[in-house]
Amino acid sequence: MSTIAPDNLERVADAALSLAGLSARLDPTRYLAALAPGETPDMGRSILHMSGCGFAAGAALRRAGYAGAELAAPYVVGSAVSRVVGLARAHGAWRTSAPLVRGAVFLIGGPGKGGPEHMAIVVGVRPAGPGVFDLTVVQGGQTDEHGAQVTNRQIRRLSVAPGAWAVDGRAGVGWVDASALELGGGGGLELAALAVLVVGVAWALS
Repeated sequence: MSTIAPDNLERVADAALSLAGLSARLDPTRYLAALAPGETPDMGRSILHMSGCGFAAGAALRRAGYAGAELAAPYVVGSAVSRVVGLARAHGAWRTSAPLVRGAVFLIGGPGKGGPEHMAIVVGVRPAGPGVFDLTVVQGGQTDEHGAQVTNRQIRRLSVAPGAWAVDGRAGVGWVDASALELGGGGGLELAALAVLVVGVAWALS
């Protein structure tokens, strides 16, 4: 039976670490199986060229065991970030405090917030001074030397002030607290999708 527990955050962090190093160029089949399982070949071909930060955030939750329909195919273009925020709000798992916990799936940026929207998953927290922390994160939406989408690990600087926080100068919006979500076993859809995509992605890229 699924449980709601603080160790859900650790499950999300561990799931995120398993997503680091994916490449839409070098291994599009594995990239899509992890970040966008169950999509049609046409949609998969499009997703390979979209920013992957929201897809990686959703994938970490899904791989940790979240089975809600919000993250299931078919993908609605433009919803990669909003569907993650929406499921958190719907389940009482959205927080606006600083994401100072391993496993926090945070959102920063947006209009008037110092830069474009970005989502990442905290996998490590280290104090770096008064009100300052170095966050080790796993994130999508990054690019390689060819401009192709990748996921990676990176250290980002979190600054905390009364009533506000920011990461690398982009204002914080909030974060998903997986301890308030029900997590099951996870991973099954991705394994099935990988088998399908071995054929499907090759066709889509042809």
